[in-house]
Formats: sequence, structure tokens, C-alpha cells
Amino acid sequence: MLDTCLYVDDVISGADDISQALKISKDADTIMKNASMKLRKWNSNDQTLMKTWKYEGLETHSHHSENNSQVQLSKVLGIPWNVIHDYFTIYVKGLLELDT
Repeated sequence: MLDTCLYVDDVISGADDISQALKISKDADTIMKNASMKLRKWNSNDQTLMKTWKYEGLETHSHHSENNSQVQLSKVLGIPWNVIHDYFTIYVKGLLELDT
């Protein structure tokens, strides 16, 4: 999984359910620990997975809100991700102002 989901210092992946996501994250964590590296700032749009990661001792993203009514943005490779509603936002301000 790491060979297709590792971008410099970020791992970006997805899963169809919590058990699959937990297995992927544990496997990735083990591989990186064996290389003397630590994966940090685990983040998900699923509160149960976030709580499970904390319980398992994985360092979760510190800006993740327990209050689902708050809009929570996290950056993925510099692109804002709405954690609650699970979508990316691309800002194109200035794009139409380019002279070609």
C-alpha cells in the first residue's frame, strides 16, 4: 500500500469500512516503525475510526473536532479537505485573470 499512497511525507489512502481502514493503518504504521519512522496526524472523516486510532495509540490529527456541527478543514497535500462532509475545495481565484 505504501508504494502507491506515499507522497513525500504524507500517506493518503481510503477504505470501504472501518475494519479495512484500521488494518491498512496498522500495517502502514508497522512498516514505518520497522524503518525507524513514525506516522503521525492520522485523520479520517469517521469519528469511530478516529477514536479507535487514539485507543490503539496512533497520533491523530489535533485539529479534528468532536463536535460534528463545526466545519472542520484539514489540508491534504496542501488542498483543503472538509473532514465532516468529505470533499476537497480547490480555490481558483486569479485563474481567469491570467493573460495568455
